[in-house]
Amino acid sequence: MTPATFGIISGFLYLTASLIRLIQLRGRLATWRPVLLGLIVGGILTHALSVHGEMFTAAGINLRLQVMGSLIALVMTLIILINSLRQPIDNLFLIVLPLTIVAIWSSHFGHNFYVARPDLPGGILSHIIFSVLAYSMMTVAACQAMLLFIQDKGLRHFSMSLVKSFPPLMAMESLLFQLLTFGLVLLTLSILTGFLFLEDISIKGLVHHAVITILAWVTFAVLVWGRYQFGWRGGKAAKWTLFGFALLLVGYFGSKLVIEVILQG
Repeated sequence: MTPATFGIISGFLYLTASLIRLIQLRGRLATWRPVLLGLIVGGILTHALSVHGEMFTAAGINLRLQVMGSLIALVMTLIILINSLRQPIDNLFLIVLPLTIVAIWSSHFGHNFYVARPDLPGGILSHIIFSVLAYSMMTVAACQAMLLFIQDKGLRHFSMSLVKSFPPLMAMESLLFQLLTFGLVLLTLSILTGFLFLEDISIKGLVHHAVITILAWVTFAVLVWGRYQFGWRGGKAAKWTLFGFALLLVGYFGSKLVIEVILQG
């Protein structure tokens, strides 16, 4: 089967899992959690085959914008699946799975201005791996921050019907800062390997990418430090997480858009 076929199958499995989770929130299909997880596992496997087929071509390794977005979505979904086996975070699937479906299907459409690389040095490969892991972890953290923000608002305005399906607030906050801490370590490694192994960081687009990514790193570092020094929590932590994530989006995907589409197109 072609990568596009695997992508369609994966999107269908993710969509079915999203609908099951939505029905579960309404108090039905509570015993269907193994089915939910099975669908997501199937989606991840077919998603991986789709990404593999898109990335590794006869011309070389394809790292274009849409393919990297799909790869990040794959790792992000896997991170949530693994964590859901030991923590009550199934609600994250309602945010992540639709985003993943969009990422998969967008990787199979649109013009491809990216020129595949026949070879990839080890240093650059390490930078790519750390970057994908960091962006995936921070995306999960941003999704968690969105849920935390909704829960915090619901508790402040006594909208108990809105937050009754959420885990305790302290558990939600603890998970958010675990994700941020691991994500910050990975982002640090991504930045360091970028400076060490990128051949010419002065290329137009890469400068903006480096500056904005460092600003995002500072935002996350201050937030994690504030948590352990001053006990920052709740809505404040959620807002700053989303702000830092917005910087990452602009820094990474904005730069790739400039380099691949505007400059090369």
